[in-house]
Amino acid sequence: MYVKLYNNTNKSISRKIINMKKIILFLILSISSIALNARAWKHYPIEGRDTALYLQKNYVQQKEYFKGKTFSELYNLIKEDINIKNFVTKKTGPWGSDNGVSYVYGLSLSWLTEEQCSRNYFKNSKKVLFLVVIFEPPYTIEAWDFYSKEHYMEDYPKIFKDFKIKDIRLL
Repeated sequence: MYVKLYNNTNKSISRKIINMKKIILFLILSISSIALNARAWKHYPIEGRDTALYLQKNYVQQKEYFKGKTFSELYNLIKEDINIKNFVTKKTGPWGSDNGVSYVYGLSLSWLTEEQCSRNYFKNSKKVLFLVVIFEPPYTIEAWDFYSKEHYMEDYPKIFKDFKIKDIRLL
């Protein structure tokens, strides 16, 4: 009788261990699946002429996917659907650096020309006009040096191609 009770206890413990292993395996697979899905990018096509909604769905809501990636990776995806006509640099103030120099820390991209942006802004200042891309430090391009040279719109993607993305938002 003692032997029979001992065998039943061992079987019960063995079943519990197997069940616990299954639960742990399930949790590990679930967590890894969530982590993988968080880093996957899903493309949504432009609906009609709503460029702001397109940018919101594809880039702002999925910015975690782009964090740490280069600007060229983001820009290559955007230009498949949208013709970017205007770039505006974002610069730091001189008080943020040790030497009192302002640096370029991001770019605002627009599907509108500079003239269209100005006109639309004055008509409705709440209208979305730009996709703003903020870069990770260190910032290496001095703002005034950058502004003093003539840059064409097609130069911007080449100049900032290797900069890593920190944040994306609409403005």
